[in-house]
Amino acid sequence: MVPIWTQLWKLYIPPSVRTFIWRASQNILPLRGTLLLKKVDVPPWCPFCLQASESLLHLMVTCSFTRQVWQCSFLGWFSPTVSSFQEWLGRVWTARNDLIWHHRVTAPLSIWTRTLCSYHDWSRAQVEATPPRPTEGATIWQPPTLAWVKVNVDVVTVVDGSSTGYGCIARDSSGSVLRVRIGRLEGAFRPKIAEALAIKEALSWIECTRWSRVIVEGD
Repeated sequence: MVPIWTQLWKLYIPPSVRTFIWRASQNILPLRGTLLLKKVDVPPWCPFCLQASESLLHLMVTCSFTRQVWQCSFLGWFSPTVSSFQEWLGRVWTARNDLIWHHRVTAPLSIWTRTLCSYHDWSRAQVEATPPRPTEGATIWQPPTLAWVKVNVDVVTVVDGSSTGYGCIARDSSGSVLRVRIGRLEGAFRPKIAEALAIKEALSWIECTRWSRVIVEGD
């Protein structure tokens, strides 16, 4: 069996996120609950909700603010991919530090949107740094031509089958992210139906923008 730390350091995620996960697992993040145990004179309360002592479990899962961040994702309490989930935890930690040290309040939806954009930008940088070696049947994302916008749409079904999440990401010819949209469709659908409904939602979203030349692309 491969040691868990060996698996952690091989994850396809930004190094800063890997380091954050390792620090969290070793309980060495400067959380208020931890600092109090080390005799550091700090207020015990979570800076987001001010209703409970700040522990790792509270900050990342049970805090009312963090729950709103979870609900802004594709799947509510579930994350669409392991990589973006780990990046997401780092974003919650960054928002927490911004609130404590800079008195800046970050909206839950903003945390989720920044997570998607950050992970996309990092992934694209890795592709640009390493020549791609596509496997049989694999598809590599291609940017649209100049002055066009490409909107990619993806769907995923919640584990219990109660709803279907969808996400849209709009990029220009340089590959830069223009906008991101996420949403939920009540009920479970066959893959083709779910994708068609998600594209319908994407078209309604596009109609509200000023883009005149748009390509919509599914899986």
